[in-house]
Amino acid sequence: MKMPTLVACLSACAFPGHAGAYDIQEDPVSGTCSALVKHVASPGVKGFDGRFAPGKWGVTQPILFIGSKRTDDPGVTDEISFEVINQNTRKPAGSPSSVCLVASKFAFNFRAENHVSVIEWKHGLKPDSKCAKEWQRVRSIIRTHESKHVQDIDETIKDANTRVAKLPAVTACGNSNDAAKANLGRAIQTLLQSEIKKITRELDAKAARRDVVTAQMNCKLCNENISFKNVTIDCTIKTPACTIRTGQKIEGRVCGDPLKSTWTISPKYFTEGCGVPPANGKGDKPFTNDCVEAGSAEEKQRVEIYRSARASGGAGGWMCVYSDKPKPQVTIRSFRLAICQGSAEQTVTVDAEASGNCE
Repeated sequence: MKMPTLVACLSACAFPGHAGAYDIQEDPVSGTCSALVKHVASPGVKGFDGRFAPGKWGVTQPILFIGSKRTDDPGVTDEISFEVINQNTRKPAGSPSSVCLVASKFAFNFRAENHVSVIEWKHGLKPDSKCAKEWQRVRSIIRTHESKHVQDIDETIKDANTRVAKLPAVTACGNSNDAAKANLGRAIQTLLQSEIKKITRELDAKAARRDVVTAQMNCKLCNENISFKNVTIDCTIKTPACTIRTGQKIEGRVCGDPLKSTWTISPKYFTEGCGVPPANGKGDKPFTNDCVEAGSAEEKQRVEIYRSARASGGAGGWMCVYSDKPKPQVTIRSFRLAICQGSAEQTVTVDAEASGNCE
């Protein structure tokens, strides 16, 4: 028998006054609000059993017990007490006698250990920011919702235990006392499985009714200022007389969704070697650029364009790539001119940092 599992639409925490006792496991998520929403979509929250629930902020998973044993333990019937009466009956004339046993007055109780798993956003924002307050609003809704799942479980278990006191007698027969006992054990196991299926059906139905509404995080209140720095891309050119190294030191920032909003890039150009004087900074003017999603079709398409241009002797260039996982990062992919020494492509990855609401 499999333990029933409720998959909740909303994240969970408990308000002990609203539901029975349960433990809570937090699944931490960092990064931007858009990264949070994307994480919820896939893979979703990681449940107590180690599995992910795509599209879910949280899951509530009860494990059913009778006494000290889980209901999926083959020996769980050892936790059940009942009375057995021997009834000797005869088959039609000429047939050997058989033994029939009747079990009644069952005494046992179901109980549930409730495990709640929730996504917990580690945003790093000031508590009084609009975004942090929005998360607290959603977080509260989520946790109240899951406590109601626990309440549903506890009420369902209470109802099941009321039914236990009224379970009908079970009769099993065999050609010997031992055979009758074995058949009686199987009959009681069948009866128990039937009760567990009833509990599971009731829990699934209650969860479906509760999960009509899902949590919604308003990321419009989270126009985070995201930035990166410490990126250097270069080109080394060897001449008969000396070696020249030239390139850019790049910083960037964006307000809002890093994949949809426009980045402001601040370059600092430099040239070294062969007695060339330091750059005067006149060309160090900020400009706008975009960042494409890591692993996306857009990234692959642009890479092919740059590579084709280099192969045909065209100009080099660089592109910005953004990734939320495993943490927010920016990668600058530089495609060097054919005249540059070393590898044709240079890749530099740095962490992206959120520094609060743009407003």
